[in-house]
Formats: sequence, C-alpha cells, structure tokens
Amino acid sequence: RPKLNAAAPTQKEAVTQSHPMIGRHREFRALREAWKHINDANACHVYTVLGEAGQGKTSLIQAMAADFKAPTNLLAISHASSLESKTPYLVWRNLLWKILAPEASDTTELKTTLEILASDSALGSHQLALLNDIIKIGFPETEVSQTFSKSERQKRLSDAVVTLLEHQAGQKSILLAFEDAQWMDDKSWSLLDLVAPRLQSTLFIISLRENAITENGRESTTFKNAKDINLPPMSKGEISELIKSLTQQAAVSTPLSDLVSQKSG
Repeated sequence: RPKLNAAAPTQKEAVTQSHPMIGRHREFRALREAWKHINDANACHVYTVLGEAGQGKTSLIQAMAADFKAPTNLLAISHASSLESKTPYLVWRNLLWKILAPEASDTTELKTTLEILASDSALGSHQLALLNDIIKIGFPETEVSQTFSKSERQKRLSDAVVTLLEHQAGQKSILLAFEDAQWMDDKSWSLLDLVAPRLQSTLFIISLRENAITENGRESTTFKNAKDINLPPMSKGEISELIKSLTQQAAVSTPLSDLVSQKSG
C-alpha cells in the first residue's frame, strides 16, 4: 500500500473532547498538503492514520478539522464503536446525521429534512427507501426497491449518498474522517469503497489500529490504496509536554515522564 428507530449520535459521538496536539507536525503538514491538492486538482485523497491507542490519532484529526473548519468547507467526523462493530452502516449513520440534520434534531425533523433534500437533489422514493438502510426513520420500501439484489441495493444506496453529499457540499471542499475504523462494520467498508472514488474535492482521513482491523477492512480497496501516515510512539519530551498541557502544570518530574513513556510503549 502507498504510504428499528433511528438514533441520533450519542453525546460521546456528537461532542469529541478536545486534546492538545503535541508533536505530529510533520504528519499534520502532510494532511494540509493533501487538502491543498484537492482544492487545486478537484481530486479525492484518502489517508490512513495508523497508530496504537494514545499515540495522537484523534488529536491529529481534531487539529486538521480545526484548520479545515470554514464556511467554504464541509466537515464531518464519525466514530466506529467496539460495542457496535456489527451494526450495519454505523459510521455512515453518524456521518449523515451530522451533515444533513441541524444540531439536536430528532428523527421527525431529520426525515423532513431528507424529504426536502431528496426533492431538491432529484432523489426518488425508492432511493429514500434505500437510505432507510442507514438511517431507519420509516421510509417505506417501494415496488422498485424491493426488487434489488443485495449488491444492486448497495450500489444504488451509494448513488443516493453521493448525491446527498454533493448536494450539501455544493462548491465546498469536503473533509470526512472515520475514527477507530478497526471497528467499522463490513457494510460500512463496502459503502466507503463505492463512495470514495466518486467524490471530488474530498479528503478522507481514516484512523485505526492496523493490528486490530477486520479482514473486510484489510481487503477494502479504499484501505489498500490509501496513503499511510504512521504515528510512532511519542518521545519522552513530547510526553512531558503532553502531561504538562493536560495537568496544567509548569513542570513534570522525570520519573513520571519515564513511567508514562514505559507504559505507553
């Protein structure tokens, strides 16, 4: 590889705690450079951020999101869950909630929003029925949608997702991040493979622990073709700076810094 009711995102999903980014400036510059190129070339770039727990994957994505946040950009970060690794399309459900629904919307409001967006973007009733696979808010199956095979159903579902994302983005650049992707369900990986090649001016960031990824994730075309950003263990100096930042202390004892460094690998 190159180097049966919908639920709104939980509070943990909807609000990600902010942590300072210590170090990782080279990796941050690589993502910013990719962002510049999607604007220049109207292209799609996919990056995987690889590292063990506590090595700064979330902080790196948060820093990139803060840098990317502007009226001219469309931004959404979604998290996979170890407790819901078998829930179909979980990360896409969370993603669409964030992009399509105003904050604190309930399912009725989201359904109304989708119906309006479907009308604006020329989605038909059978495509709304397919979106119900991701966000289960009561769109009925149609005679057409019931005839689709599993593969055809997912292909047409990807059409609907791409249409909605492009409609919401307009002329904006898009940043979509999937965190803890080692726990993404199989259908989410398959949908990512169908959606990613079709979006323009888009940067995908997929963070994960590579040694824990599922076989379907490892076989994903998007994963195989992504450019890797490997996060090595933090240096003792970086660990000391992180502890000082989190504890708001002016100094950290050497034994404490050494202990954290030893425990974190």
